[in-house]
Amino acid sequence: MKLVKTKNPKHLLNIYKLYLKAFPKNERKPFPFILLKQWRGTTEVLSIKNNKGEFLGLAITALHNDLVLIAYFAVSSTQRGGGIGSKALQLLKERYSNKKIFLEIENTEISNVPNLKERIKRKNFYLKNDMKEMPFIVSFFGTEMEVLTYNFPITFEEYHSVYKKEFGKIISRKVRFIRNKY
Repeated sequence: MKLVKTKNPKHLLNIYKLYLKAFPKNERKPFPFILLKQWRGTTEVLSIKNNKGEFLGLAITALHNDLVLIAYFAVSSTQRGGGIGSKALQLLKERYSNKKIFLEIENTEISNVPNLKERIKRKNFYLKNDMKEMPFIVSFFGTEMEVLTYNFPITFEEYHSVYKKEFGKIISRKVRFIRNKY
């Protein structure tokens, strides 16, 4: 398996289709904006491919100094359950081995949501893959999110700095600290 930086329109279409399917509208940024950021070198749009070159999933990362936000990570629904996600995370860890890697997941502490089981399953997947919880909750466009990191803890200020640099003032205002978890 490999991660491939994707610029080819045909391959970007596979990513775009999975992006629309895997992420709720309120969590998606405009795709042309993501592509512009890739062109500027501050975002990587990566295809997860098997050794035959077949599309398995996507990873979209935002880069700022020593920080890497895994903004979007998804395995195609037809490919789930075979360890592809874990292997792809390992490849991301290797790709960014000298950086602080982090991501957000929907808050699992809210019990009155229809997708609580899915949220818990997602969190357990990341924890099983050596990610650690940060001690704060953020609001991402009104959705409560937990922040998980791989190799180093991060502060809310570091987390937020990626949004300020990569996505600008307007979007970074929609991402804010809510409370400490502990």
